[in-house]
Amino acid sequence: HRLVYNDTDGYPSARPDLEKALALDALHPEANFALFVLYGENFRRDREKRARWRANLVALDPRHVPLALREAEELLRDRRFEDA
Repeated sequence: HRLVYNDTDGYPSARPDLEKALALDALHPEANFALFVLYGENFRRDREKRARWRANLVALDPRHVPLALREAEELLRDRRFEDA
């Protein structure tokens, strides 16, 4: 479970570099999308940050195709649909 739900010791993470990119340019599209995806893989991470990165992407491009595809994929994998 540690490998899935927590940052792991000994494995490199792109998160610090992506956060540095956003410190220089808060609307950097690739950094916003990468962090949106990274935080989506772990439900224990801060959802407000993820919502901010999503909002930045929508502000840059309301038709951001990678974002739309990612959100559709997440809906299809949502466990709540399995129960329905």
